Amino acid sequence: SYGMCQSACNGGACGCYTSAGFVFGTVTAGAGIPAAIVTCNSILGVCMSVC
Repeated sequence: SYGMCQSACNGGACGCYTSAGFVFGTVTAGAGIPAAIVTCNSILGVCMSVC
């Protein structure tokens, strides 16, 4: 279902952030964000679009 898909995407994003040394939901977008976070956000966006 849609909700389960989104939960799985968010779980993946949390893992991505953790592996990059950050906490999901605590980094704001902007010019100074680390490349790893940009990658995590991109992956999350692709995952959500599949839902």
